[in-house]
Amino acid sequence: MSVSLRLTVKRAAGLLCLLLLALGLRAPRAHAQSYNTTFANGDDGWVGSAIGYQPNMRKDYGISVYWNLFNNPITQGERSGLLFKGKNLGGDLFVYAFRQITGLKPNSVYQITFNTTIYDLPKQPAQSGRVCVKGGSLLKIPAHLYLYQVESNFDKGAFGKDGADLQVLDCMTLDKTGGKHIVQNYRRPIEGRTNHKGELYLIIGFEAAPEFVQMPDLFLSFLRTTFTYQRPYESGEQDNPVRLFALPNNQGFYFDTDWEADLSMIGVYSTSGHLIKVMPIDNPYYDHVLRTGDLTPGIYQFVFFLFNGYRYTQEVHIRP
Repeated sequence: MSVSLRLTVKRAAGLLCLLLLALGLRAPRAHAQSYNTTFANGDDGWVGSAIGYQPNMRKDYGISVYWNLFNNPITQGERSGLLFKGKNLGGDLFVYAFRQITGLKPNSVYQITFNTTIYDLPKQPAQSGRVCVKGGSLLKIPAHLYLYQVESNFDKGAFGKDGADLQVLDCMTLDKTGGKHIVQNYRRPIEGRTNHKGELYLIIGFEAAPEFVQMPDLFLSFLRTTFTYQRPYESGEQDNPVRLFALPNNQGFYFDTDWEADLSMIGVYSTSGHLIKVMPIDNPYYDHVLRTGDLTPGIYQFVFFLFNGYRYTQEVHIRP
């Protein structure tokens, strides 16, 4: 092929691309579904909860999440929404709400974005401080773990940092006068996945900086969540089949897994493969806790055995 012929072919290809763009023929967009609520008729199925407080001191923390109507200068007229209340006495309070989302593609990976309107309503005496909004999704319903303090079966991360399950949507410095905030994560979508029925649990919540004790009441008046389909979730993907949560004072680990019905036993091995102890699932003390007080500091292999013969190994560091 001559040089002039090659140039002619390239020009023709370029003109064809321009013609397709002019006709509006572009690559198909990923399929997206949205969930929207203004809480006009109630809580719309959202359930409030909190973690990071001592079980016998819930009243002292003043924790509550409920639907309410407001009509004051901060909300610029009457607004309906979810009110989040709590005192950050222990420095680790996380007040949140969750809702089941249905109607998505089964066993699929989605990108999730939030678009919310939030008002902060200062208490008296008012205090300035920093509050972070976190969001995410779970396959299993959020639940409490009653340890030294009330914890959860999901990982929210430390203050201002992403966890394994929740991501920071935004952090705000709140003054003593209150205000309106638009929180979005369009530039950093969250990845979530659905179960075999096309369901997941959506979570949104608030945490204050450890020194911000008298955090304001937070009022969520609008929420739009968009789920953009990415791909099927392959059964071979073992991204995080078992999650471990360290207990205080090196007492051990709480574990959570989607395999619970299929789990037969858990073995603790040395790095050389020597079996140290076995925890049968059918014993009366099975409570999702792996107690490691009898183990010396070092590196171990925790092996989770299923009835079908499959096993999953996770390396664990026991610290002094």
